[in-house]
Amino acid sequence: MSKSTRRSQRQAGPSAASTPSRNVFSGEDALEFLFNYRPKFIKPEGFEGSEGTRDPAQYDMHMHSQLLLKDVVLFPDMLQQLAGVVDSKLRPSTGSTRNLPQVPGSDDLYPQRVRLRLGANGGFTIGPEADLQREYRHLQKLSSLVASTLFAGLDQWSSIFRYSDNPISMMPCALADGYLSLDKDAIAKAKLPKGLDSDIQLVIEMGLSDFLFWEFKSMNAGREGVMRAISHLAGSEFPWVRCPTIRSCPGGRFCKKPNNRFQFTVTGHKTGMDGGILEDAKGVKSGVSNRSMFRFDKSNIDFSVASAPNTSEWKFKSGERKTPKRTKRKPKLGDGSDEVEGGNSEDECEASGGVDDGSGHRLSFNKGDFTKALKIIQQVWAEAVNVDATFMVLNAGSREFIGIRDRKLQRLYLSPLIDLDDPSSLPAGYFKIHTGLQIAALHDVILRAKRLKALSRLPKLYTLEYGRGEPYQDKAPNTAKTPKPSESATTPKEAKAEISAHANEDNDDYCSGSEITLTPEEQQLFQRLREADSLKISWKTYIERLGPASSMTVTRSNASPPNDTEMEVHVMDHYSKSTHSYYCYVDNGQTAVRGIVIKFSRLRQERIGLRNEFDMYTKLRKIGTIAQSLGIPQYFGLYKHRDSTVLVLLDSGDSVPAKFKNRTPNDVYSQVQKAVQTMHSIRITHGSLTPENILVTRNGREKKSQWNIHMISWKNACDHRLLSARKNSLVKERSEGPWRLSSRSKVLTPSLSKIDETG
Repeated sequence: MSKSTRRSQRQAGPSAASTPSRNVFSGEDALEFLFNYRPKFIKPEGFEGSEGTRDPAQYDMHMHSQLLLKDVVLFPDMLQQLAGVVDSKLRPSTGSTRNLPQVPGSDDLYPQRVRLRLGANGGFTIGPEADLQREYRHLQKLSSLVASTLFAGLDQWSSIFRYSDNPISMMPCALADGYLSLDKDAIAKAKLPKGLDSDIQLVIEMGLSDFLFWEFKSMNAGREGVMRAISHLAGSEFPWVRCPTIRSCPGGRFCKKPNNRFQFTVTGHKTGMDGGILEDAKGVKSGVSNRSMFRFDKSNIDFSVASAPNTSEWKFKSGERKTPKRTKRKPKLGDGSDEVEGGNSEDECEASGGVDDGSGHRLSFNKGDFTKALKIIQQVWAEAVNVDATFMVLNAGSREFIGIRDRKLQRLYLSPLIDLDDPSSLPAGYFKIHTGLQIAALHDVILRAKRLKALSRLPKLYTLEYGRGEPYQDKAPNTAKTPKPSESATTPKEAKAEISAHANEDNDDYCSGSEITLTPEEQQLFQRLREADSLKISWKTYIERLGPASSMTVTRSNASPPNDTEMEVHVMDHYSKSTHSYYCYVDNGQTAVRGIVIKFSRLRQERIGLRNEFDMYTKLRKIGTIAQSLGIPQYFGLYKHRDSTVLVLLDSGDSVPAKFKNRTPNDVYSQVQKAVQTMHSIRITHGSLTPENILVTRNGREKKSQWNIHMISWKNACDHRLLSARKNSLVKERSEGPWRLSSRSKVLTPSLSKIDETG
């Protein structure tokens, strides 16, 4: 017998040599063979497809703020503990060894059948992701047979689980590639012990059948650099990509932003409580046999979490630059594409020549790898939310991660990287770890079902109705007649009396005129924002002019609020290179989310201008229908932070040039004409009116819906009513109106301020 033959037999297990001559194996010998067997995945020579992964999907980007991922933490001995779960089932705390069913030659666990199925042609040949989805079910089946039999104490090797590419709780979005669920038919045939059967039926009753899932990536999409970049995410906040990171959200399935103000259906799934497997419990041993007392030991976890990484200062691993290929996306049910065929983008092969992330350690991945890592983790977490699962597997053939979701902390516990080509990465056999994973996942889901059933009041995230269907359609606004333009004869004394008469008017009606109708939840959200004494402005990634991920607190300066409360504002992006304005959003912790804009001014003259702008918004809101005609945006207050003044406004749409390029619809042109004439008729001028200061929104989704205009940036405005009537009398407007309309292209001229200042 050659040395190589003897070495192969030792690797395969002590009973492998005699496999052909045995018709029946003991359960112990069969498990020893399986747990020592290491599957092998082979990438075809010359295979170049499936190198990318999809961008964050609409479902991910619009997720409820209490469901998204906040940080990633490494669980260094997770794999050892999962293997220990199996040991606790084989050798219960009573000290006896469990008698296992025998394995006949017809059984899938029979060693020769395992070797022939998994070892034929040297292993599994994996090209695109579809190959992995097809072949992996054979590996999963073996772990399920062992996990079911050990957990339920069955007298023969059988599974009570169902593995499918569709979950039991079928959802149209955020679908993973494989789900492990409870199989009702198999459970009925298994004749489980009464207590266990009751627990399993409770899980099904509570809608928690999908308790473990797999996300697959091809061996190109999950290459070593990408998987090492995922490992590098551990120990830091996660920069979740929310909508919108740009002015308009692509796709728009859930987003109500394209034609209306930033407002969207909050996505998610009914979410219960954690099962307690990650909770500290005195006197509870990790991996104990009592199925109601399972806990992980977290003593080796480093819980320190750094801010989201600022990669602008990183020097990534040099990469070979390739000519970008045209991308071909593979369609997928629900969110669409998953992996991208070919297509290395420039940042995938970024060759910056540097090596560290600020910690002095050499990076083993390039910028494209890190970008993919972020996309993959966001995708996997969203898939966990969509079926309310705790355990997940990210598999790319030879390389794999196991993740555990902490709902309360919104945290992902990540295992060390499993590399089947590196035996040292496995503290125990691959199939032993996965058997323990399935047992632990079943422990968890039973505990979760019991906790949910015992609650007298269901968790808020479990009772919410999350949006999944058609986008929200705003109600048609109440239309009000616009006053006819006329030459004002109001004297300064009369103007002052008019302002005084309106000083005590209710200023809380923010839903009039061209503005959309608000839901009760949104009205309450805005009321909280108007009454907040301070705002915590936070950003989870690098934002231009604000810097790396951080936060600041601003305090109200315009008036004393009714209560001493703080509200959090989330920054999404910088408004433009020439301003200190930022896209942000606020939410109520449930399903009301709205976009706002914050404007910073640091220089003295800028602060004066911002104060004047706020004063004009306040004044114009109190002058009858003028606010409706001009589309005055909702404002929520003036704040201060050190030497800065901060104005908070509702996000009121896109500017005319950004929305229409060089063609402006007639109804928009007409509204602007009437608005400026109306403004001048009451002796007010804007002072710096340009097309960029006219924002537009649309009432509904239909193409024929009316456009609404909103005038902003009133820092140079002037109220001539309180000045000398003789010195500041308004001249009659030119007959062609405030904007000249080209007969060919309907282009609005940018010289509005000169026309406006004629008053």
